[in-house]
Amino acid sequence: MQQSNKGYRDEEHLKSHQEKGAEIIAEYLSCISAPIDLVKHVSKLIAKHEIGGNAEQNSLKDADSLSFFETNADGFIKKHLPLVGEAKVREKFNWMYDRISDSQAKQLAKPFYDKIMQEFEKTVSGNR
Repeated sequence: MQQSNKGYRDEEHLKSHQEKGAEIIAEYLSCISAPIDLVKHVSKLIAKHEIGGNAEQNSLKDADSLSFFETNADGFIKKHLPLVGEAKVREKFNWMYDRISDSQAKQLAKPFYDKIMQEFEKTVSGNR
């Protein structure tokens, strides 16, 4: 997700990002002749994958955070830290962890979060 001028937690940007994702998946599923009920259900899930909503949407949001920490956070340091700075990257990592609503998902994410924060702090202190 690209950062807006207001930061990674910009509500307008998150809403737009979610809605665009829902639109893209609905179009794709329709193109492959997926059942309309499936198109609607998946689109509804994607439409709240950043901020959550109902239990299923919250599960997807939590999975999104877990995936971020497990697979994307390291690259985020390398790519975004030089572009946006320490405060914005720290904000992104904290938000991605704090937005996890399920206690088991948060427990699963904690070691990944701790590891990336250690790497982040090491990188930041090495850049000073």
